[in-house]
Amino acid sequence: MKIKYLGTAAAEGVPAIFCDCETCRYVRKHGGRDVRGRSQAIVDNKILIDFPADTYRNTLKYNIDLSKIRHLLITHNHEDHIYPTEFKMIIDGFTNLPKGYPPFNVYCADDVASLISEYEEKSPENLKINIIEPFKPFEVLGYRITALKAIHGTPEMKPYIYLIEKDDSALLYATDTDIFPEETWEYLEKAKPQITMVSFDCTNGTDEEMPYIGHMCFGKNRICRDRLLKLGLINKKTKIYVNHFSHNWPILHKDLVKKGRKEGFKPSYDGLEVSF
Repeated sequence: MKIKYLGTAAAEGVPAIFCDCETCRYVRKHGGRDVRGRSQAIVDNKILIDFPADTYRNTLKYNIDLSKIRHLLITHNHEDHIYPTEFKMIIDGFTNLPKGYPPFNVYCADDVASLISEYEEKSPENLKINIIEPFKPFEVLGYRITALKAIHGTPEMKPYIYLIEKDDSALLYATDTDIFPEETWEYLEKAKPQITMVSFDCTNGTDEEMPYIGHMCFGKNRICRDRLLKLGLINKKTKIYVNHFSHNWPILHKDLVKKGRKEGFKPSYDGLEVSF
């Protein structure tokens, strides 16, 4: 399999849209891999993960034809991961698709579905919402996909991380979560996937501890990595990337590379492709 990171920032982007902090000033001046759009990725150019406001920009920047991409996984209902009003563009009149064209399938929890259900009602031939439950695998284009529970946001939210498996490859895409809840650890221990790549949330960069619950940093990444190793789900060949960075924890890409090397963590950047 292959993953391409289309956006690797937290909600504000880097540089943040209205920010004048030291990090944002530096990134505006120097650019490069420190320029980050809101979090989004695509697997094998077939399965999209999340749908931020930057999606249209990403389709142009990376030459992605969304009329050919028919499957989208949503992690949770925050607007930097699903931008609901953009789905208006899938309604007939805003888009023109041949009769009988396959619908755009969205896989998500019911709280996410409620944000875009009106567009499915207006154009059911173009948009199909598939409400999925945690720990219940489903098949898409020959991929086995399992939504796993995450820790993020408010108690009533239903955030997911995703295990995506095909042939001898398995991706654990864990963005916007704290250290996984015990239910997720128990599922992984029982299912025993042989994970060939992990993508961890790293909103707080190289910090050892977090001032709040819901995201991770190097310290928490290490805890998750070590537990995955102990369970025999990853090994020394498993590729481990960190993703979803905030300008509020001022760590530049070059420093993430340097400090991550000691841990075996590689930082993502917009446009990065990883085969595994």
